[in-house]
Amino acid sequence: MQNITIDTDTIPLCQFLKITGSIDSGGQARFLLKDRQVSLNGNIETAKRRQLKDGDIIEVKGKGSWRVVKQGA
Repeated sequence: MQNITIDTDTIPLCQFLKITGSIDSGGQARFLLKDRQVSLNGNIETAKRRQLKDGDIIEVKGKGSWRVVKQGA
């Protein structure tokens, strides 16, 4: 699992997926979520605008898993 540091309190899931390299565009997030390929803290996630916060763990099947870390936390 890799830590991804953010400098805000929250970040939208679709933006986070772009940072990790899991997708190239927000439109691709829709397909990953529709196909139930993304989990947030162990639960399937379907909302691309879900706000992630410090400590959240995101996993994309076949791509990897990441932990959200707030800078300075």
